[in-house]
Amino acid sequence: MKQLIAIIFITFISLCELTIQTVPQYIYADETEIDGAIIISGVSNPAFNGDVSRYHTAATASNGLGISENNIITVQGASLSDLVQSITTMNNRGIDNLYIHVSSHGLEDKILLGGQRVSADDFAEVISNSDAEDITVSIAACKSGSLIDELSSEVEGKNLNVFTSSDIKGALISSY
Repeated sequence: MKQLIAIIFITFISLCELTIQTVPQYIYADETEIDGAIIISGVSNPAFNGDVSRYHTAATASNGLGISENNIITVQGASLSDLVQSITTMNNRGIDNLYIHVSSHGLEDKILLGGQRVSADDFAEVISNSDAEDITVSIAACKSGSLIDELSSEVEGKNLNVFTSSDIKGALISSY
């Protein structure tokens, strides 16, 4: 059994091609297994869609999360309603340990989903509608650390782990 305890974001920047690639590396404790994943990009463009593809590959790999292909939902250019629908689908499948990854643009206390600025409150409300007991959220977006306080205070009654690729100013990796 695997319990995700840390995600290390390894970022490769190619100045020649002006591209950024983020590759997830997972660290585990031997306890519970993640049985479902929602992997989305909030913006539909090659860089963010590439993140969705890389995270999907890592989620299904035996040396990654090892999640069954049937229990992974990926959406490129996802809106908040796409996230709501994905969580509803996972609830209907009886997923108890859910991993959610979002790659997008971020602003302080907001994340861009489907071209709309989604507040930390609204994002937290959607996450809290999951029936999963254990939820791990990773967010690869500038200023994504500003979402941690809202998520940790609004998502109650669940074992919640939040990993972000930056702090409020967009400079550091942070987690709760």
